[in-house]
Amino acid sequence: MIPTGFVPQEDSGAMIGLVTLPPGSSLERSDSIVQEVIKITKEIEEIDFVTEITGVNFLSGLGGQASSYATLMIKLKHWDDRETSPSEISAYLTEKTKNIQNATFMFFGMPTLQGFGMSTGVELKMQDKTGGDIHEFYDLTNKFLAEMNQREEVMMAMTTFNPNFPQREIEANLPKIKEAGLSLGDVMTTLQAYVGSMYVSNFNLYGKQFRVMVQSPPEYREKLEDMDGIFVRTSSGEMAPITEFITVSPVTGPQALTRFNMFQSMDYGCNYYSEFPKRI
Repeated sequence: MIPTGFVPQEDSGAMIGLVTLPPGSSLERSDSIVQEVIKITKEIEEIDFVTEITGVNFLSGLGGQASSYATLMIKLKHWDDRETSPSEISAYLTEKTKNIQNATFMFFGMPTLQGFGMSTGVELKMQDKTGGDIHEFYDLTNKFLAEMNQREEVMMAMTTFNPNFPQREIEANLPKIKEAGLSLGDVMTTLQAYVGSMYVSNFNLYGKQFRVMVQSPPEYREKLEDMDGIFVRTSSGEMAPITEFITVSPVTGPQALTRFNMFQSMDYGCNYYSEFPKRI
């Protein structure tokens, strides 16, 4: 039977699996969940091999890098060596991973047309045309997804957006910074160089050019209290602790905010059972 639809879903021989843990989950915790999923994939003889990428979600755009994310690249065996389709394998993996707690999973085949999205199924965008609170918008989206998941033709509907990622808000004391003869850029540049990293120069070696990056060793930037050991040089030449000029507070927020047609939006994907298109 010839499949119907504008772009019929075809068997490309590969699949993608998305693993999402609660915001703030460690990379080690995410990896342990991924290993559980890989054990399940080894039970499926139609799967040739699996490549794991912990800390990345390919479908989350700018906000797709977090310790609570993971992506599985699943390569299936040759079409002549199997009779099972990616949709059937996705349904099996979705059912098997329901027992894994504190994580959500989504499996789907690769798109028929390369360049038109990263997955099969349906991609939708929820818009907030009221300009309201992001948390209320998120709750409304989750209620909508919960109702979608109740439908028998829907294998999984989910969004990777979450406004509850643990973050740190830095508040600068501008009067005190100016009193010390510094600028806001001086303080932030020092913080960037020690806690993050900074490109400062180049050098030539073996006929090639290499970059020089400045960064403090990991043991000196593991905890928030380590900031007490970061100093900035004032206009008088004295070294002052950077914590005299900034205050760090714990906050929560999304990894990234997106807009669609000028309105605040959230992307979510929906994968359906392969039998569903035959019933409509």
